[in-house]
Order: sequence, then C-alpha cells, then structure tokens
Amino acid sequence: MGVLSLSLISRFYGVSEQRDFWIFSISIISAIELFFFGPINETFRSKFIEVKSKSGEKKALEIVSILIFFIFLIVLTILVVVYLNPSVLSFFISKSLNIKSPNAYFLYFIILLPIILLNQLISLLISVLNVYDKVLTPEIIYLLSSLVNILIIYFLSSMLGLYALVISLYSSSFFILSYLLYKVFSLGIRFPFSISLSSTNQLFTFLKFSFPLYIPYAIGQISSILEKFLIGTVGVGSLSIIDYSRKICDTVNTLNSGIILTLFVPILSKLNIAESLIEFKYFFNKQFERGLLLVVLIVSLLISSSSNIVELLYNYGKLSIESINKINSLTLLYVLAIFPVFIYSYSGYSLIATGKTKAYSYYTSLNQILIIFFIFVGSKRIGIYIFPIVMGVIHLFSGILMLKKTSPNFKINLITIAKFIFLIAVNFLIGLLIKTQIIEFSNLSQLFFLIIGCLFGLLIQIVFLKKIPILRLKQGIISIIKNV
Repeated sequence: MGVLSLSLISRFYGVSEQRDFWIFSISIISAIELFFFGPINETFRSKFIEVKSKSGEKKALEIVSILIFFIFLIVLTILVVVYLNPSVLSFFISKSLNIKSPNAYFLYFIILLPIILLNQLISLLISVLNVYDKVLTPEIIYLLSSLVNILIIYFLSSMLGLYALVISLYSSSFFILSYLLYKVFSLGIRFPFSISLSSTNQLFTFLKFSFPLYIPYAIGQISSILEKFLIGTVGVGSLSIIDYSRKICDTVNTLNSGIILTLFVPILSKLNIAESLIEFKYFFNKQFERGLLLVVLIVSLLISSSSNIVELLYNYGKLSIESINKINSLTLLYVLAIFPVFIYSYSGYSLIATGKTKAYSYYTSLNQILIIFFIFVGSKRIGIYIFPIVMGVIHLFSGILMLKKTSPNFKINLITIAKFIFLIAVNFLIGLLIKTQIIEFSNLSQLFFLIIGCLFGLLIQIVFLKKIPILRLKQGIISIIKNV
C-alpha cells in the first residue's frame, strides 16, 4: 500500500520543489522524534515484559501512563521552541533545498509537528498489544489506514497541493489510534490515572535502561539530516528521486523490523530473563537462518522484477524519462541492501533483547559515523549512487560486528551469510543478463515482464536452495504464521 501511495504521489507531485520540501520536513520531524523517543521505543517491549513479570501488570501499566504524560510534555515543548524560532528552520530549508522563499513553507512544518505525539501513542499501544500476544491486529489496521491515505491523496491532491498530504497523514494516524484504543480497552487493559511514587521511580529506571541508546540515536539523527543535506546539494529533485527509489527497500525493511520486534524480540527477552541458554541458542540460530531464507527469496524476486515495478509505478504523470532511469538503477541497488539491513536489524535487536544496550549503542554509532564519512567522501565522485552502496556495505559490516557480540554460534552464522551472499550475487548476474538481453529488446507489456521476472527469481531460488532443504523455508513461513 505504501508503494501504491508513493505511485500516486509521483503522479501529482513528480520531482519538484514541493515534493523535496515534504520529504525534508518529514525527515526533520522523524529525526526529532527518533532522537527523543527512539531509544524508549526500542527498549519498551523488553523492559515492559520484565516489569510485568517481576512487579505485576498494574505496575507496568502505571509506567505506561507516566510515559504518555512525559511524551506529551516533550512534544509540546518542541512545538513551542520551533514556533518561536522560525529563522532556524528557514535557514536549513534554504541551505539544503535551495528554496528562494523558505518562509512560505513554515506553516506546513508547524502543522506537521504534532504528528509526533500521535506516532508515539500508536507505537506504545502497539507495543502493549504485542506483549499481550496481539500481533496481527496492528498490521490489519495499518492496511486499512493506507487505503484511507490513498483515497485522500487521489481525490484531494489536485485541489489542495501539499495540504492533501498533511490531511492524509493525520487521517490515517487518527484511524490507527482510534482502533488501537478500542482494541486495548476491549481486552480489559486499563491505564491508571493515579500513579504511585514507586511507579515514578520505575520510570526513571526505565529511562536509565534506554539512556545508552541516546548516543547512537543522536549520531543517527544528525547523520540522517546530513544525508538529506548532501542529497539536496546534488540538485533540485534529488530528494524526490532517492525517496522514490528507496520505497521498495524501505517497505521490506520495515516489514522485517516489525517481524523481528513483534515475534522474535519478546521471545528472546523471555528466554534471556529465564536464563534458558540452550533454548536461547536454538531459537536464535533457527530464526536467523529462516529470516535469511525469506529475505534472500524476496531479494531474488525483486532483482528480476525491480525495473518492471518501477515502470509500472512511476512511468506516468510528472516524472521524466531521465528521472525514471535514475530511479530504476537506484532501486536495484537499494534492493541489494535489504539483505545486510536484515542482518543489522536482527543482530541489533538481539543485543537489546539480551540487555546489551551499551554494545548496541557503540556499534550503531559506529555505523552512522561510517555512513556519513563515506557518503561525504564519495558523493562528488560517484554522485547520487553513493547512497545505496554505502548503506548496504556499512550495514553489512556493522551487522556482522553485532552478530559476533550476540550470536551463540558466530562461525556457523557467518558461513550461512557467505552462502546467501553468493546466491544473491548469482541471482543478480543472471537477472541482469535476462534484462539486458531479452526485456530491453521486447515490446511486450511491463506487467508481463513483471510476472516473468518474479517467476524467474523464484525458479533461481528453488534451484540454488536445493542443497539447503526447501522444507526449512516452508517451516520458517509456517512458524511466522503460527506466531502471528
């Protein structure tokens, strides 16, 4: 649904100053949100499970109530500070996007800021539902909210411009939040208004647990803003091109992170708290291999069909042929980065699940510093293509370092990674050969070649996985379905 939404956005906004500003604004707001609340979100499930098991459900829910009040105060403070200092935002907009009248966009940014509060409420409620073994509900509601989002963009974009995107964002967020509140209360979960002193102390303990993560998050958000600045300096429309190119990759990465957070992290946390070392070792290795199998399957399918997906989504509206060609090449590079990002996410969240937040802080900080360094060094020589290349290589490097810190069988996991990298390389070369020798010289429709590309990717997957029992892939899918 996110990909379809972006396809509509490309139709109405194309590669333009308005579109660049929207991406820049969402990036800045996301950076602010992640800096203040990212560490809490990442550690919430593990800590909530611990407090619930040791101090009881009432105490754990009291902490959630205090946390909601804490989030409200932080968001209100951010809104007031930004509103009283418009010149700072105008400076960033003019320098990074080369916009001549940055003050004209200030109102859009102020209207967008409160979305942070909605996002955090949604994140907390989903985390609570996950702890109560309600995993599928949020995914269903996200699908329905995406439909609302698409309808608003389709019917209002031509009339309201950027305001249509603002309305669609808030509408989908309120839709999700309303449903989650209904679901929480229907399950009998109540957040108490009266809060004890001991619960307040527990909150400080909770924040202390997440504190080591603020260092990598600060570095990460500075890195994100610098990355957007460097993209913007490439030229007008560069932010839009990167955004269109990353969408397929980001969709898969978000899905992978969601599965790891909602299915794997709670179980790893429970096994770690119970000190079940044998079960922890078995579960870690099994899920890591199954996750890699599924990711390689997805990457193989996308290698064979990414160009056709780009043509179907973006080959109309306000995008030029030159822009589509760039998006095509960048999308393929971002698809290849899905594999290392999965290793990075699985290893990182495993460190958090086992209480090794300081190690996670160190390696994620290193990851962000290296990304910015190599982008800064290589952007002038390689241009816009440096972004997906650095993303893939550095995430693989950092992911393997974290895997060594958390894996009970690092050497076995490393051999598995090497096998799958070889498989992806073979798929990439064969897929590239098929595209250059067959697809480019044919007049058949893009939809036809999308289907052929997917089937071809699946065929390669089956052939090369014959030495790794295909039953494992089946078991992996069944395991995920059962957990959901």
